[in-house]
Amino acid sequence: MLRYSLCLVTFFALLQGPNETSAQSNWQSFAEIPAPEAFQAAAADEEFVYAISSKQVAKYDRGTGKRIALSSGEAQHLNSGFLWQDQLLLAHSNYPKTPEKSEIKSLDLESMDLSTFHDFGNYGGSLVWVVRNKEDWWCNFAKYGEKNFQTFLVRFDQDWKETGRWTYPKTVIRELGGYSLSGGLWAGNELLATGHDKPKLYRLRLPKAGRVLEFVGRDEVPFSGQGFAIDGATGGLVGIHRAQQKVIFVSHDEDSSADSIRNINMPVRGICAHRGASDTHPENTLVAFREAIRLGAHMIEFDVALTKDEKLVLLHDSTLDRTTDGRGPVSALTLSELKELDAGSWKNDRYKDERIPTLDEALAIMPDNIWLNVHLKGNEKLAEEVTKRIVATERLHQSFLACGQNAASAAKTADSRIMICNMDRQANSLDYVNETIKKRSEFIQLYGGKSVDAAHTQKLKEHGIRINFCCANDAAVVAGLFKAGVEFPLVDRLEAMLKVADRQGVPRLKPVFRQR
Repeated sequence: MLRYSLCLVTFFALLQGPNETSAQSNWQSFAEIPAPEAFQAAAADEEFVYAISSKQVAKYDRGTGKRIALSSGEAQHLNSGFLWQDQLLLAHSNYPKTPEKSEIKSLDLESMDLSTFHDFGNYGGSLVWVVRNKEDWWCNFAKYGEKNFQTFLVRFDQDWKETGRWTYPKTVIRELGGYSLSGGLWAGNELLATGHDKPKLYRLRLPKAGRVLEFVGRDEVPFSGQGFAIDGATGGLVGIHRAQQKVIFVSHDEDSSADSIRNINMPVRGICAHRGASDTHPENTLVAFREAIRLGAHMIEFDVALTKDEKLVLLHDSTLDRTTDGRGPVSALTLSELKELDAGSWKNDRYKDERIPTLDEALAIMPDNIWLNVHLKGNEKLAEEVTKRIVATERLHQSFLACGQNAASAAKTADSRIMICNMDRQANSLDYVNETIKKRSEFIQLYGGKSVDAAHTQKLKEHGIRINFCCANDAAVVAGLFKAGVEFPLVDRLEAMLKVADRQGVPRLKPVFRQR
């Protein structure tokens, strides 16, 4: 788990540049997780998301979006929280009772038990957020209604001795109505704060003199105020949309530059999740892809087809019969008709109502440092349309089309930069290797048998061609493929085969998400 101080490294870089007092659209959402508990705030580390309500915290699996635990222990009015030293620290008060009593609650991330970390008693306001910056604690105590201008920020040393106190400028307070500030954190020398229900991020600084914070500016954000935190996986922000009961993941638009793409390190070898985590989850669905990402897969293979109204959807078979409750060819139905089908129950009842995803929906949840093995279930028209979407969604650096020559030519005509995995006369032979080299493809997918000729893989490597193999689900076979020079075996038994890669010294992928 990333500690709070480490998360800020990325965050500091996002805030560099001139300050402006007008509202700026600097932040964009790139993912969300439905969470009925997303009422007060949210926090997130590399594996889990924590949705905070007034009385409980819900723990969600970041990969699957499924709730896996609820906190236990008494709580009356929890507010924002932040991750620190393997615990979630939460502001807590007896609001709306008086006199105000405040404390910091600690959530044990394993047992999910709430306990008291520090008790303030009656400190003159209701504690709504707490963070640690360098060696100091910073706590915000709210006042409401006609007294909300009395809301104050306190700095404490490590022994909880107060070392400074500030109030907020009228520029901020007059935008809050009868409410107060709900969330805050430090980014460099700027304090970022949110209100109760407006999608605004207020930027403040300590004054050179006096006890009123200096107003720097405001940013528009895609979450509706309330508590927010640093996202431990991306270095961006995580907040909530209270009305829609969602956790919202946010990044800065400067992070979508071409430079950030060039700085992404793609895996040199690893495990390819064949149709996602298809052994345990319904293939070619978002839940299968999220599980593959969670487990640390290095490549995801999925299949793309055209609907009757020429929309791009993910399905392996030419018909709907095997993996949905529909019948007949996918090409006979429109996208809206396909979206009515259940694509999960055939695998397990717990995946009931999982839908056939569009290509755009699948791309939207993918990390930027995972290889995307896009198997085309069609020819020229499909290749052209898929290439356009890969370009439009800024996925050229990580995507390649597994297809035949006619589709490859159409894709290259649409954009010459698209990468191709040669699937013409797919085999596990020297002829197939030589044909792939001649075509100057970027990838090859060797097929058949339980081993490959190391001389073939060496020849491919000399021509800069990356090497996939379909398919293997036996530990000894996968280990042998790695030894013979295969870089990405396609597997269905994802978790078991990742353990083989572990033993080969291949680190599991830590996903990197970039706002686009």
